This record gives sequence, structure tokens and C-alpha cells, in this order.
Amino acid sequence: MRPEKVAAGAELPGWTVTPDLTRLVRYASSSGDFYPLHYDREFAAEQGFPGFPVQGLLKTAWLGQLVTGWLRPGDRLLSLEASYRGMDYCGEPIACGGRVTEVGDVGEVGQASQVGEVDQAGGVGRVAEVGEAAGPVAEIELWTESADGRRATLGRAVVRLAR
Repeated sequence: MRPEKVAAGAELPGWTVTPDLTRLVRYASSSGDFYPLHYDREFAAEQGFPGFPVQGLLKTAWLGQLVTGWLRPGDRLLSLEASYRGMDYCGEPIACGGRVTEVGDVGEVGQASQVGEVDQAGGVGRVAEVGEAAGPVAEIELWTESADGRRATLGRAVVRLAR
């Protein structure tokens, strides 16, 4: 859980996951993403991959969990985005990390004019005008990092901090 006062430069408590094939197949089942690259060894090899790539949206979900696990009661995740810059593979450790880059009032922190609010249980609420978000706002840079230090997924979150 985040400290009461948040400042730019604050690190979120990171965590590491080592996805196995069962996790990739479970994610494929829950998301409907049954592309064989993520679970069919022969297909992945034919495509030139050394193993099973972890689904990008699964890594985004882990980054979302990192942020929502850091929030305090009353905080809200306003936006979450990620871009994929490389592959992470099944069986390899993936560290999830984040750092607060900005804290300010609504309109001072770089964010879209409309954001969807997400509560800590992961339920999506209505789309709210940014001006409706009472309380300070923090922007957080996010990443996944492989054991060799490569950042394959980069992301950004904006959260409203409860007063």
C-alpha cells in the first residue's frame, strides 16, 4: 500500500513472476487469445521463437495489479496504458516495477481529457471528466524487466489519490 504522502521519484514495491505454461494457457482461456504461439511448441519453433512468448496483455494486467496493489482506500486508477518493446518468455522471471513521475492537481499532470475509473477490485466504472476527479493526481511510469535487465513492456498509469 502506498505511503500517505506521495512524491515524484517514489518507487512502487515491485514483484517478480515466473510464468509457466499453465499460466499462459489459463490466460488464453480467460481472454479468448488462443494464438498457438503462446502454447504450441512446434508452432512457436516454426515461427522462429526460442520459447513461448508471454501475452502482452497479460503483462499489462500484471502492471495493473502492481498499481492497484499500491493504492490506498479511496484512491482510483484513472488510466493504464502499455506498449510492447520486446518479448518475455515462459519460464523466465519477469520483474514488474513502477515509479511516480509527477504529482499534482487535476490539469497539472499529463493525462487525457476523459478517463475511465477503475476501482481496487478491478471493476470498471463510468467514464468521468477529469475535472470530476477530486484530489491530487499522480502519474506513474511502469515496466517489466527481464533477468538480463531488458525492459520489454513500458507503461504509464494515472491515479487519483484520496485526500
